Amino acid sequence: MRSTKVLFGILDWGLGHATRSVAIIEALRANGADVEVASRGTALSWLKQRYPNLTMREKPGKNISYAERFNTVKIASQLPAFAASIKEEQTFVAELHKENAYDLIISDNCYGFFHPDVYSVFITHQLEVDLPFAVRSVFRTTVKTLIRPFNTIWIPDTPEHIFSGKLSKHSIDMQVEYLGPISHLPIAIRSPYPLVGMVSGPEPHRDLMERALIDLFLKDGRQAIVIAGDPQREETTQGNVTIKPNPGAGELSSLLRGAETLVCRSGYSSLMDLAILGKRAILVPTPGQPEQTYLARLWHETFGYATMSQSELETATTLPLMTGLAPTYKGNSLDVAVKRLFERTASNASVQVN
Repeated sequence: MRSTKVLFGILDWGLGHATRSVAIIEALRANGADVEVASRGTALSWLKQRYPNLTMREKPGKNISYAERFNTVKIASQLPAFAASIKEEQTFVAELHKENAYDLIISDNCYGFFHPDVYSVFITHQLEVDLPFAVRSVFRTTVKTLIRPFNTIWIPDTPEHIFSGKLSKHSIDMQVEYLGPISHLPIAIRSPYPLVGMVSGPEPHRDLMERALIDLFLKDGRQAIVIAGDPQREETTQGNVTIKPNPGAGELSSLLRGAETLVCRSGYSSLMDLAILGKRAILVPTPGQPEQTYLARLWHETFGYATMSQSELETATTLPLMTGLAPTYKGNSLDVAVKRLFERTASNASVQVN
């Protein structure tokens, strides 16, 4: 009996989707799947380093650019290009399936990554947005239309929406499964670095956050690490600050667990890492991303986490104390979800044959 052949499309807006997809890739492979990965940009570079022996494909897509100010207007102007990229993804998947005959397609937030003849899964934690009602209604309708071709929705949260709040609540008439929080990080020993900053997000905000953290850590004087989130760079040192471009999962887990002060984005993948590790942090939302602003507020109000804006980070002379703690969550239901998915895939193949 041949292995289940899986095509896994991963969004390339930063590293968050790539890192959280590792747990799913591992679960698929542990259940005997032959996994091919498609992404682009920094995410694809990172995945190639993590999985040098897997088939990696560069998918089509558009580089979404951000501005230091008026980000919402900047992003809105790029929506036509984003819509065109969805069509390009559909064509890309159709051509690949014609050549490779996949049994299953999984998409982490790539709306064009499905095929009508293949069981297709869409992974997201965001079926809602924290926007005014009129805009929110348009978003909700658009998302429902875009995910309709998929067979199943996977949400990396609990059914009670503990970690994502209203973002993952929905009124869609589809198969929805909750995976619990997922993370690629193992539980490692604590590192001795008291100051740790984890930089992420699109430019120019990734670079602005990195520079602000380096300046603050230099003023503090204690040994510090800034995790740059860029697999193309080399490790460098400025005074008491080491800039690590791309630590491995074990080292990253160790650095985060050992930090007396930890600063990171409120991106959902980073929050899942904090939940799995049982770690508090100071959360800094990426400017112009309402999802991260909402999540920072949610985790502050629900779990007591300290938060600050990027402009506050850039002008600060000291950092606030880390406060709060998310509920401890040991593992997820990924293995069960994958086994159930393979059963549905086999049933779908039988229907196609008949």
